[in-house]
Amino acid sequence: MSIEDFSSITLYLSVGYCLYSETEDLPISYSVYKVIPGDEGICNAIIFYVNHVFEERGGKKAEEFVGRTTRELFDSLDEGWYQKAMRAAFHGETIIDRLYYKPTGKHYYMTVSPIIQEGFCCLTYQEMDLLNNLSEN
Repeated sequence: MSIEDFSSITLYLSVGYCLYSETEDLPISYSVYKVIPGDEGICNAIIFYVNHVFEERGGKKAEEFVGRTTRELFDSLDEGWYQKAMRAAFHGETIIDRLYYKPTGKHYYMTVSPIIQEGFCCLTYQEMDLLNNLSEN
């Protein structure tokens, strides 16, 4: 990365909190990413914003997520996650799917959508067991 990339990231991080503070009250995990294409289709994503539910599920404060890459923090994410992020960020697709996250042993419903401008996407996660329990009541 060049110095210009870092100054852009700093700007994105500052703006992120202003833009997404309204999502703090959502009862689901919400996060925003800047997707970075890489060689041979392998990409990465810088975490731009996380809400309080993402913090709770991730076991860290927002400051420990924001500005760091998904590959650095979540090494067990499979390439399918990155391909979905790429499709949303660069092709404008909204994708609804399921995700199994090995470290927690949990299954999630996941929605990936384009946001802000090309290269960005947002994701929501909801535990499948939690949703299934709600629908049974």
